Amino acid sequence: MRVACTVAGMAGAALLSLVIQADAEDPTRYMDFNDWPDSGTNLGAHTHLSWTVQTGRVWDVDAYEGKSALLPGSAGTTNYIQSPFFSNGYGTISFEYARGTNGYTPAQLGLQSSADGTNWTTLDVASNFAGTAYRNYSRFYFHPAGSYLRICNLTNTLEDCVCILLDEGFADGINPPPGWTFTGISSSYFSLGNYGREPPSLKFDNTGDQIITPHLDQPTNLVYWLKGQVVDSNSYLLVEATPDDIAWTIVASNCPIANQARTNSYALASNIIRVRFTYGKSQGNLAFDDVIIQGMPCPPGALQDLRLDQINIETAELQRVQNFDNWPTEYAYGYYEYKGWSVSNALIDTFYAYSGQTVRLRDGTDSKYVLSPFLPDGLGLVSFRYRHWDGTNPVVAYALQTSPDGLAWTDQDTVSISSATYSNYSRFFNISNGVYVRLLWISGEERVLFDEISLGPFLESAPEIPQGLTASDGEDLDCVRLNWSDVAEEAGYAVWRNVSNTVETASIVGASGADGTNYNDFTALPGQLCYYWVTAMNALGTSDWSNVDDGYRRLATPTNFTASEGTYPDKVMLTWDDTLGEPGFGLWRHPDNDTNAASCIGGVGADTLTFDDTTAVPGQGYYYWVRASNLTSSSMSDFSACAVGYRAQDPTAPDATIIGLAMDSNITIFTFGNTGAIPWSIQPYFSTNLPEPALPWQPILSFNQTLTDGTNAVSFALPAPTNIPIFYRMLFTKP
Repeated sequence: MRVACTVAGMAGAALLSLVIQADAEDPTRYMDFNDWPDSGTNLGAHTHLSWTVQTGRVWDVDAYEGKSALLPGSAGTTNYIQSPFFSNGYGTISFEYARGTNGYTPAQLGLQSSADGTNWTTLDVASNFAGTAYRNYSRFYFHPAGSYLRICNLTNTLEDCVCILLDEGFADGINPPPGWTFTGISSSYFSLGNYGREPPSLKFDNTGDQIITPHLDQPTNLVYWLKGQVVDSNSYLLVEATPDDIAWTIVASNCPIANQARTNSYALASNIIRVRFTYGKSQGNLAFDDVIIQGMPCPPGALQDLRLDQINIETAELQRVQNFDNWPTEYAYGYYEYKGWSVSNALIDTFYAYSGQTVRLRDGTDSKYVLSPFLPDGLGLVSFRYRHWDGTNPVVAYALQTSPDGLAWTDQDTVSISSATYSNYSRFFNISNGVYVRLLWISGEERVLFDEISLGPFLESAPEIPQGLTASDGEDLDCVRLNWSDVAEEAGYAVWRNVSNTVETASIVGASGADGTNYNDFTALPGQLCYYWVTAMNALGTSDWSNVDDGYRRLATPTNFTASEGTYPDKVMLTWDDTLGEPGFGLWRHPDNDTNAASCIGGVGADTLTFDDTTAVPGQGYYYWVRASNLTSSSMSDFSACAVGYRAQDPTAPDATIIGLAMDSNITIFTFGNTGAIPWSIQPYFSTNLPEPALPWQPILSFNQTLTDGTNAVSFALPAPTNIPIFYRMLFTKP
C-alpha cells in the first residue's frame, strides 16, 4: 500500500489535506478522501474506512485533487490523520504536502508510527514549506512489524518567531522544485562532504549555469551553502535579486570561492520577489545547497494550518537482491531511487545488460555509486556481476564500502574492472550490525555496468536442514522438478542425486541461490528413477542432507512408428525411431483403435527399433502402438501414434498331381491349382521301394518347370532303370 500526503495553503487559511492510496489487495492503505461523507467538512473528529482525521476537516478547498484533509495549527500533536493498523508493517511512505495561507509561521508536520496506537515514535519531520504549492514527500522505510501511522501538524507558535519563506535542500537533484527555474543544471553531488544537510547538492559545472527562486513575499534574509570543487581564484558565484522580474541588482559576488564548505548569509530588501544564482567558471565546479530565505517576524499565536493529499503507504519490503529489472527505464544519466536503493550519475536500461535491465554508471570524474537500503540484520555474502564498457583502457576501480549511518564509510574491498564481458564478484563479510552497502567509483574514466547484486544477511551459524523435499514423478518430459522449504541464514542450496538410495555416493547436480526453494533437473535421463537430497549452505558451513525423495522424467513418446501391410506371410514387421533414456520398448496390439483394450504382445531392449509380430492371424488387420519403458521407475511413455498392419494370407496349395506322360526315358508331371500370383516352388522326388523304401526319397536334381495358364509342367529324365517300379512325389513350398 502507498500513502501520500500533501500540504497546501490558501488566502486567509491554512489547510492540511491527506489522500491515501492503497494496493488493490489492501484498500485501506489507500485513502483519497473523495468518498468521505460531507459531514467531514466540519472541523472536528471524523472516521471513514478505519482512517481518522482528528481535529480537522475533509473538503475540496485547495485540495491537491478531489477532496483533501485540513489540519489546523495546534499546540502539540492533537491535530493529526491516523491510519488503520497495518499488520504487515510499512515500507515506502509518500505524500503531497503544502501549508496554508493564514500566515508565515514556521510550518512543519511530523510522520509518526506506533505499535499500539498510544506510544508514538517520530520517523521524520517535514519543514521545508515554500509558499502554498504542493510538494512531494517520499522516503523508504522497512518496518515489517504491525503498526499504526499518523501525520501530525506540529506547528506551535505562541510567541514572536522568524518566518521561513523558503527552505530548499534540492532533494530531487536536477529536477527543479515547484516554482524554481534551472538553466544548465545536469548533475548533482551525492558524496559525503559535498552537500549540505542531506544529499544531494546541485552541481554548477559550466559558465552560465543558473537557478532562480520562486516568488517571495517580503523577504528579509538569504542563507545558502556552497563548496568549490578544485576551483581557482577567478571562478565566481553571482547572487542577484529583483523587485519586478525585470531589473536585477547584485546582492553578492562570491569570488574567490573557497574549496571548503561554507554558509553565506545576506540581507534582502522586503520588496524583492526573486533571487538568482549564476556561476562563472574559470576552473573547477561548484556544489550548491540549502537555500533558506526568511521573512517578516510572525505575531504571537499565528498558528499555521497544513494541507495533505495522496498519502501512499507501501507494505514492508527489503530487497537484498537487486537486478534492476523492475526499475523504471531511465535513458539519461542522473540520480534515481527504487525500493530504498539509489544510483547516482547512472542510467537504467537493457543495453549490455547481463539480463533484463542493468545499471550503467557514467564515465568522467563525477562521483557515482550504487547504494543499498539500510540492512538491519547485517551483511554476509556479497555477490554481483560487473563489466567494463568496451574493455579498453582505462581500468576502472570501485570501492565496496559499508556504513552504519550512511555518513561514515569503511572500505571493505576494491573491484578492478577491465573486461568487456561480465565477471562475478563473491565475498563473505560477516558484519553483525546494520549497515548500508555502497559501490563507489574511485578511478578510471569509463562506463561500468553492475547487475544481479545480492547482499546476504549476517550469519550466526551454519543453516538448518532443509525440510519437505519433493521430486516430481514423470510430470515433465524435460526435467525433474524439486521443491523444498526455505531455512534461515542460508546463502544457497546444493542439489544432490544418485540412481540408488545411497546419499554417500550421490553427486551435486545443481544449486539454488539464497531463498531459492526449487530446482529443475534437466540432466536426469528420461524414465530413470533418481534419488534426490538438498543441503543448505552459507559461509559458516553446510547443513546435513534433507529427506530423500525419488523422481523421474517422463519418457518421450516414440515417433515414426510403422507396421508392414501384407508384406510378409509369416509376420507383421514393426519399426520406430529411438528415444532417449529408455531401457526398452513395449509393443501393443488390438483389432480396434482402442489403447484401453490393447494388449502387450512383446518387448525389446534398449536401442532395438524393430519387432516381428509372428502371432498375428494372416489376413487380419491390427492397430499397433509402441511405448518406451523403464523398469527403474516402473514408467512408460505415452502410446505412440497408431500404425495399421497385417500379415499376408497363405496361398492355396495345388489341387491335384497326375503323371501326364511317361515315355521312354522322360517323365512329365502336371500339377493343377492356385499357382497364380504367388507361384509355389516345386521339387520332385523319387523312390524305388514303397511303402517302406530301402532308400529314402531322393530329390531329382535336374528338371524343367514351365507355368502355363495355372498349370505347372515338370519334366525330367528317368531317374532309375525301367525294369523296376519307380514312385514319384512333389514337394510344394510356399514362398
